[in-house]
Amino acid sequence: PAARVEEARCLVEREIVDAMIDLSDGLAGDVAHIAAASGVAITLEAERVPISPDAIASVGEEEALALALHGGEDYELCFVTDPGVVDIDDFERRFGIPVTRVGTVSAGEAVWLQRADGTREALEGGFDHWRGEDEA
Repeated sequence: PAARVEEARCLVEREIVDAMIDLSDGLAGDVAHIAAASGVAITLEAERVPISPDAIASVGEEEALALALHGGEDYELCFVTDPGVVDIDDFERRFGIPVTRVGTVSAGEAVWLQRADGTREALEGGFDHWRGEDEA
C-alpha cells in the first residue's frame, strides 16, 4: 500500500479537517487515538465500514469486520470534519479513491461500534506493535 500523502496534504491545505490519522494500526485503534486526543467519543457504524466482498466470502462477515477494525497496515486516511464540508465527488475524481463516512463524533469518550440492529459495544484498540506474541 502507498501512504496517502497528497490526499492528506489536500485536506490540510483546504483547512477542512478537524482531525486526521493514517490507518496503520486498524480503524478501531487509530480512531481511538483521535478520540483520546480530541476528548470526544466516536461511534463507528458497522454497516458503513468498507469490507471487501472477497474478505467476507473467505472468513465470514464477523471476522472480516473484526479484521477491518483491528488489523494493521491499511495506510488509508481517517479524518473528522463537519458533514458536507468535503466535496466527496471532487475528491474521488481528483484522487481516484472512494470516501466513506464510517461514523460520528459526539460528546463523551471512547470508541463505540453501532450495529445495524441498534446494539452498541465499546471497541478496544487496534494492532499493537509493542505487544508480545504471548499477549496476542
